[in-house]
Amino acid sequence: MSDFLFPDLLEDANGQKARKPERPTEPPKPDPVADALVQRGLVPNHFLLDLNKGLTIPRDMEMPYPWNLPSRLFIFPIEITDQAKDGTRRMGLLHPLLADHPYVKHVEATLGITMDRDGAPNEYGYSKCETGKWWHAVDLMTTGHWRDLLDTSRFTTPDNIAGAVAFGLNYSPHQGKKRNGYVSTNEAREIMTTIGAPEPADRNEIIAQHFCLPSPCKSEKGVESWSVNSWTKDKFAEAWGYILGIEAGYFAHDRAGFLGWTQRGRDTFPPLKREAAEKPFTPPAPPPPKTVTVLADEIAPRPSRQAEAQMDLF
Repeated sequence: MSDFLFPDLLEDANGQKARKPERPTEPPKPDPVADALVQRGLVPNHFLLDLNKGLTIPRDMEMPYPWNLPSRLFIFPIEITDQAKDGTRRMGLLHPLLADHPYVKHVEATLGITMDRDGAPNEYGYSKCETGKWWHAVDLMTTGHWRDLLDTSRFTTPDNIAGAVAFGLNYSPHQGKKRNGYVSTNEAREIMTTIGAPEPADRNEIIAQHFCLPSPCKSEKGVESWSVNSWTKDKFAEAWGYILGIEAGYFAHDRAGFLGWTQRGRDTFPPLKREAAEKPFTPPAPPPPKTVTVLADEIAPRPSRQAEAQMDLF
């Protein structure tokens, strides 16, 4: 047995294997925030607190409208940082308006504190506040609550709502038989009008400027697909591109519920030609034959004395 493979095993004076003495470990740092949350029944234990990095509404806690909407912003309204080097933690709300949330009020009353309304950035300055705004938009868009999203648009931004419209048009729900997006183009038009994003004048120009040209993709089984991809950061242009592309017949959902380029769309926006595929394949030239060199011819012109001695033996 090698000590290199098992460095925790050592030989004592009698040659017997013995384990290394364990190094003394530092005592855990006091964690008053986590201890208070566990003692008051707000989290089950420290492990789940570090795993979730926040507090979750209990399942049996009834919520009035709009707090009962299926938005992760409403289900996980409080973020809590990991324990810092000095043993402290920070608690804050993912949105300032969550101060009126019944569960937030319950937590503040239970702990006797007022949480930061602007989130709880960790020691590196990161907070989930911006992510929470996207959660609210995309969660309500994909659960059939787009009208409730417009009613609670104060919890997110128009940019996030437009991005959720694009997501809802591009993808379809996995459950059920619906394979034409989470929202229709008529619903998407109403949403975009409500958030103050007017329809662009030139349909083809929006698609040409903000979407990738059609490009085929083949699966391992040889099935060809034409996925629709946008590269722009302008969420309003992306959402309108999906709306106008579907209405013009450039895009359509396949049987799996994903949006793809139709033949009409590929005729209007010709795919990129791949020059490498047009060139005939030229096999590589064979390597030149290797010259066989006799080692003895390079080292010595005549047999060595050792060889002569061996031949004398016979």
